[in-house]
Amino acid sequence: LGYGNDSVGSNLYLGTISSRAGVLSHIAAGGGWSTAITLVNLTSAAVPVTVAFHNDDGSALSLPITTTNQGATQAATTSSVTATMNPNATLLINTGQLASTVVGWADVTSTGSLGGYGIFRQTPQTGSPSEGTVPLQSQFPSTITLPYDNTVGFVMGVALANLAATSANVTATIWEDRKSVV
Repeated sequence: LGYGNDSVGSNLYLGTISSRAGVLSHIAAGGGWSTAITLVNLTSAAVPVTVAFHNDDGSALSLPITTTNQGATQAATTSSVTATMNPNATLLINTGQLASTVVGWADVTSTGSLGGYGIFRQTPQTGSPSEGTVPLQSQFPSTITLPYDNTVGFVMGVALANLAATSANVTATIWEDRKSVV
């Protein structure tokens, strides 16, 4: 919402104000890691979207990225991506390589309803690849239940992003199959 003034009189300019569509609580780039973000416009109208990348401390994180929107691909080094997504369309954002690993999170704002996820992966020259997925979290409950499987060499990791300007306390309770605290 903005106000303007011209020689004829006062004008009221109405604009769209984006709000948080969701958060991707973990992204990784460099040192063999890359992140692929997929966003989907769940509405029947074109909507603007901005994806802002942040370091773990909340500061801007500038990354080499490749964006694919409506068949057009662009590459840039930036701390945010802004695009307009057509109805029911997909926006793809891939991080490029850096000399060393950087991690953080992404804040997604839009005027429309979005769905999506991020997949971060590392494929070393020797050994097994590692991969994880984070959903575009659009609801922020005070408790979360996460099933996990640490058998046969799998390892569970959890990423949380604090969206407040102050620090937060987190309590984790881990249960075995037998419902006992580990």
